[in-house]
Amino acid sequence: MFSATYMKPIMVNGSPTESSVSSIVTHTNHIGLRQHLSSNSKILLNDDADVIAESYGLYNVNDFTKEHERNIILCGYDGTTGTTLIQIEDKRLTIAIATTGGKLYKNMKNWINFTGFDGSHNRFLYMSIPKLGYPRPQDFQIRMNSKHNPTFAHLAVITHLFGTVRFVFDMSQAERRKFCNASFDVSSGAQIEDDQTQQTGSAMFTLWNLIADFNEMQDQIPNKQRQITDFYEKIRTTFPRLACLMQLYMNAMVILERVKDFVIFAEGDHQDLIISEDLYKERRYDNKN
Repeated sequence: MFSATYMKPIMVNGSPTESSVSSIVTHTNHIGLRQHLSSNSKILLNDDADVIAESYGLYNVNDFTKEHERNIILCGYDGTTGTTLIQIEDKRLTIAIATTGGKLYKNMKNWINFTGFDGSHNRFLYMSIPKLGYPRPQDFQIRMNSKHNPTFAHLAVITHLFGTVRFVFDMSQAERRKFCNASFDVSSGAQIEDDQTQQTGSAMFTLWNLIADFNEMQDQIPNKQRQITDFYEKIRTTFPRLACLMQLYMNAMVILERVKDFVIFAEGDHQDLIISEDLYKERRYDNKN
């Protein structure tokens, strides 16, 4: 679905490729990644982190031959990919990789020995999954029809149909009056907002306080390791992004809840794995209302 958005040719040696290329890339070097990003936003995805993390210098920050590779990761987090001959404008790079953690220990040794801090590790989010027990055939469960349970694919479709979403963190007028001495022209009959507190404040006011609370709590921890300090240095930029993603997720789940009586979420039980167009039609109808 939506191939016009996620399948585009890329520029190679000054000319576009004859066939379109997916927005999901499993592996490429830093030059290839720049070429990919020149045409479309990309997801660098691999279930073996070694393929990406090793070649991009994420495992060993003391490997100075990987400076160009690390640079595109560092700049990509900040919304730019640096100045090169390959023009990249308003593109986003997402990286999702999985590892057993063995080679990640290299970085940990560098951190402990105070021999390597380049800032790449604090631009990632980490999720640790506990080791699962070995599966046995007698424990297998018969697949249940999940017609009322949407999958990640349905969530992705709804998120796509939202289009471009831009969240703006801004103070309310009452907050700007209180903290910035701002003044506003208030027409007759218009209600003036009451002074805000943290409990009923704007999203920016609330996030700002939460980040400040977290930083103050971290400052109270004695003898904190350097990599932990560096990791939380990005909290002021990472946390608002997570808040926006969670809001987008909750908005999508509201839509899926509304259409569950009209759409059967059972595509995963069919071999063709085709998502019904009813979901798209119901989403468009719901958006209009």
